[in-house]
Amino acid sequence: MRQLVEAGVPAARMRQLLLTCGIDLGQPDEAALEARLRLIGAPLSVIGALRPPDAPERGASWISPIDQRTMVYVSAGTSELGSRPTESGREADEDLQTVNTNDFWIDVAEVTNAEYRQFVLSRPEWQKGGVARDLADADYLKDWDGNDFPAGQGDAPVVHVSWHAARAYALWSGRRLPTEVEWEFAARAPVRLQNMIGSVWEWTSTLYRPYPYSAVDGREDLRAPGRRSIRGGSSANAARFQRAANRNSADSTATSGLLGFRGVR
Repeated sequence: MRQLVEAGVPAARMRQLLLTCGIDLGQPDEAALEARLRLIGAPLSVIGALRPPDAPERGASWISPIDQRTMVYVSAGTSELGSRPTESGREADEDLQTVNTNDFWIDVAEVTNAEYRQFVLSRPEWQKGGVARDLADADYLKDWDGNDFPAGQGDAPVVHVSWHAARAYALWSGRRLPTEVEWEFAARAPVRLQNMIGSVWEWTSTLYRPYPYSAVDGREDLRAPGRRSIRGGSSANAARFQRAANRNSADSTATSGLLGFRGVR
């Protein structure tokens, strides 16, 4: 990229290269990428390509330049969290409440094996066999052979990833994990999201605690120990688990063949 800047390549061409050619600037996250681009004098239009559009319309889409994942815009609003007493399959931890959410962008689909492979090649400390046991259990990337996912499974959701691993990918790609509220709000929203329910369980950022939900009671403390909420159910689960309101949890180091993730920003 520095050579492109020094050669006077037009900004539009540099932006196209950044968005379509998988340029690796050797940085671990989007903030660092942006800082490096500023340092080498990249035009603002190129730096801006790292960020989603300003003032998007509801349901707008955007392709993240780091991992080429499509995200959809979910506008701020008020929604119900939990389930009504009459809902089939309802469980005791789903007390109904009204919540407000800020606007956010969310991945259209769960992170795939092929996309996760980009991450582990860029961040060797997250490759199979090299992750500390306080970050992931012994089944981390269980079905992989080194850095290779199972044949023909590139587009399948990556599984056997811990909460810590999912969060590390999210940070690397300029994202974060969704809160429980964001996840459920998106699952109920009329946007073009895929497999929110009944594909694989998905990690959230939130510690599993009783409702009512409060973002300031410590459940969104990313440094706190404890089980994190997982959402969505999997294709292997009964129908009562495959509901937007259903809550489950897992230890932050746990991995499972039925548990993956998607990111927000």
